[in-house]
Amino acid sequence: MGRIRTNKSSVQQAREANDAFFNAVHRGRVHAVHIDKGTVEVVFDGFLYSREVTFPLLGLSYPPKKSDEDTTNVQATSWGRYIPQEGDMLLIGFSTTGEAFALGYSAIFYEGFKYQDDVNAAIGGIGWGESAGKRLQPGDWDFKSANGCFLYMGDKVKLSSGPHSIYLDQTMGDITTTSGLVQDSYGEASTRRKGDARRYKVPTDAAETYIFSIIPANSGKTAQESYDSVCYSLAGGIPIEMSRIHQGEVIDDLTMTPMVPALNTSLKPLTLMVGTGVRMLHSVKDPSGMTDFYISAIDDLGNYGVSAPTAVGFQWMTPAATWQINNLTTTYTSTATYSLTSPAITLTGATSITLSGGTLSLTGTTSATITAPTISALGTVILGTTGGLPVAKLSPAFIGFWTAYFTAAAAAWAKLAAEATIPASAASCTTAGTAAGAMVSLLASAAATTTTVM
Repeated sequence: MGRIRTNKSSVQQAREANDAFFNAVHRGRVHAVHIDKGTVEVVFDGFLYSREVTFPLLGLSYPPKKSDEDTTNVQATSWGRYIPQEGDMLLIGFSTTGEAFALGYSAIFYEGFKYQDDVNAAIGGIGWGESAGKRLQPGDWDFKSANGCFLYMGDKVKLSSGPHSIYLDQTMGDITTTSGLVQDSYGEASTRRKGDARRYKVPTDAAETYIFSIIPANSGKTAQESYDSVCYSLAGGIPIEMSRIHQGEVIDDLTMTPMVPALNTSLKPLTLMVGTGVRMLHSVKDPSGMTDFYISAIDDLGNYGVSAPTAVGFQWMTPAATWQINNLTTTYTSTATYSLTSPAITLTGATSITLSGGTLSLTGTTSATITAPTISALGTVILGTTGGLPVAKLSPAFIGFWTAYFTAAAAAWAKLAAEATIPASAASCTTAGTAAGAMVSLLASAAATTTTVM
C-alpha cells in the first residue's frame, strides 16, 4: 500500500488559485476603448490576464416599447456615462459563472493631483483644488473632461469649457458669464451678441470669421460689439428684422467691416458725420424688414443724427426740463410751419433775425415792445392801426417837429376857412384843418404810449 499524500496536486493548487482569483475584486488598467460597443479591454494589475468589460455607468435606462408602433419611450431614455481613457484603473469583479463586470473606478495617485494643482498655481492650477479656486466639501461634485471642460457644484456652481464659463454664486446672488463672445438666440429668429465681432462671410460658410478693429490702438485685434436684433418669422430662411440696437464698433452687415460714416452716406444720419467709426446705431424697420423707418446714429466723435422719413409725429414731452443748445451753427430746414408757443422768448447774443419772405407779427395783450439801439425798416412801417396805437416812434425831436407843423397847419386852414367867400373852398379848408388836427392828436398819443426809439 502506498501512503496518503499530504501535498496538494498541481490540479488542486490551480483550482484553488482560480477560485481565489474569481472570488475577488481586482484592479485592471484600460488598454483599449471601444466606444460604439461601450466596452474596454483591461489588463489585471499584477496578472498577465485581460478581459473585455462594459463601461461602469452612473445610470442607463431604455424603457421597453408599449407596442410595436410606439416611439415615445425611446425619447424617455436617460443615462449618466463617462467614456474611459487608456490608462484608467477599473475595479473588476466576477459573477458565479466567471463573467467579469466593471464595478467602478479605482483612484491612483489621488494626492498627486493636489501637488500638480499647487505646482501650477501661477497659471491657475489644473482645476483640482484651492489653487484653481475650488474648496470641495463632503457632498460636493466635481467633474472635468479630458478636453478641458469643467462642472463644479459646491457652495457655487461653475460650468466651464476652456476660457468660457458660467459661474453661479449663491453667496453673492449673481451669475457671471465669461466668454470672448456671448450669443443668445431667442424667439423665432432674434439674436443677441456681445463681445468679439464675427459674421458668416457667405451664407454657406461652416464657421464665422472674425472682424478686426479699425481703432488705431486696437489694430489687429478683434472688433468689439454689442448687438441685439429682434426678428420674427422667416421669409425664405431669412429673418424679418423689426428693430436693431448696435453699439461698440458697429459692423456693416453688407460689407462685413466696421461702419465708417464717410463710406455709408446713404444712411441719412451719417451724412454730416466726420468721425472714423460708428459707435451706436438704432434702427426700426418697415413690416418687410427692408426699409429703415427710423434710424439714429452716433459716431466716435459724438456726432449725432436721426432720420425718420415717413414719420408724421416727432415729439419730446419734458414739461419740467430745461433745454440748452450751445454750438457753432444750428440750421433748421423745414417745409412745414414752424410753430413756437412759449410764455417768454429770450435771444442772447443774436446779431440779427432774417426772414426770407413772410411776415413778422408781434401781438401782445398789453404791449409789444422792441428795444434796440437802432431799428432799420427796409419795408413799410405802420405807425397806427385801428386801435390807434403805433408799434414804434421816431425820436422825440422828430415827433415834436411834426407836432408843431401840423398844429400850425390846422390853425392856418381854420383861418382860411373863416375868410373864404366861396362855400366849397371853405369846406375844403375845414377838411384839411381837421386832418391836420387829427395828426397832432395821433402824434401826441404815440409820444405818450410808446417807449421804443427808432
